[in-house]
Amino acid sequence: MSTFDWTLTRNEILTKAYRKIGGIPLGGALGAAQIAEGGDLLNALVQNIQSDGTTPLWTISEQVQVLDAAASSLTMDASVIDIDHAFIRDDTGYDHPVELISRFRFSEISDKAQTGRPTQIWAEKASPLVLHLYPVTDVATYALHYFRVRRLQDFDAAGDTGIIPDRWILPLIYLLAAILAPDYGIPLEERRELERVGGGLLAAAKRGSRETQDNEFVEGCY
Repeated sequence: MSTFDWTLTRNEILTKAYRKIGGIPLGGALGAAQIAEGGDLLNALVQNIQSDGTTPLWTISEQVQVLDAAASSLTMDASVIDIDHAFIRDDTGYDHPVELISRFRFSEISDKAQTGRPTQIWAEKASPLVLHLYPVTDVATYALHYFRVRRLQDFDAAGDTGIIPDRWILPLIYLLAAILAPDYGIPLEERRELERVGGGLLAAAKRGSRETQDNEFVEGCY
């Protein structure tokens, strides 16, 4: 009977990447140095993938924070790198949109101590991320609903899967092999081919991770 649970662990990804550049023979085992070096480079690659502004859908999840009175900011935990959008729910259950603004827009607000229902948020890209609210809350009955973008999880242990969709595994194998290739004397042309294949697979994986857009219907004139 067919199942839907196939995936690869960290060490299986490393093994396949090293095999592509002749680092280990088919059926061979990884050495300790290969695991250490390959594991570091795999984690660096995973984090770099998220640095181009692409937001994989599986990293977005809705969170709720009840705001204290006079709340002017919220500090996120270390796993949160951004927020996608947000809204405020009041004590009647009505939802109010919140605008995400830039540092410049926030700096232009003359009276940042003004109180009321927050209508704007500046997400300061500090470490950790800090959400600055404007206006400052005037009551303790607002619930901030925000869609956090979490950092991609590390491959720390041999059996870790990184909690990524399976379509991202093959790009990781090819791109990791391309990164490791210079240390194994792989010619430049072959390294570029690994990069080309890995890049194409990654682009396809990212296309499959986009949000579904609203359909727009244009009524005919005739």
